[in-house]
Amino acid sequence: MNRHFYNFIAMFNAATKTGRWSFTIPLRKLFVIDFLEFLLKEGLIESYSYVGEAPKPSYGAAMLLGPVSSNFCHLVRINLREQALVRGIKSVSKPGKFRYMDYRELSSFVEKHGGGAGVVVVSSPYFARLCNAREALAVRTGGLVVCTIEA
Repeated sequence: MNRHFYNFIAMFNAATKTGRWSFTIPLRKLFVIDFLEFLLKEGLIESYSYVGEAPKPSYGAAMLLGPVSSNFCHLVRINLREQALVRGIKSVSKPGKFRYMDYRELSSFVEKHGGGAGVVVVSSPYFARLCNAREALAVRTGGLVVCTIEA
């Protein structure tokens, strides 16, 4: 997680508050793509598509979309559901202050912040992907709490 992810959260929140059902954002890091896949899997967004050519991910320490020497980004068009399932995304972990929680901490955090219609997003080494906190609690594991999604 880095500034690209936090810029994505800010743009996403602005689009949901203004009632725009689709918007285009620049994309640079793979983590944001993983987050979009999570939102799509959870049914919180309708779809997303690349504007122009789809990126070819290059895995490595930097996890960039494209060559390390390039300073470009790919545009992604995100289509929200018209029922406005997502009211906003709040970051839990911040750059320099990541919030790792074990099973017990995570269960109390979910009761407090995601008990209703909200979703708590966790990056768990058990799944090796982003997952819903309820999935992590089902297998009694914790992880890095990324954000909460208000629905």
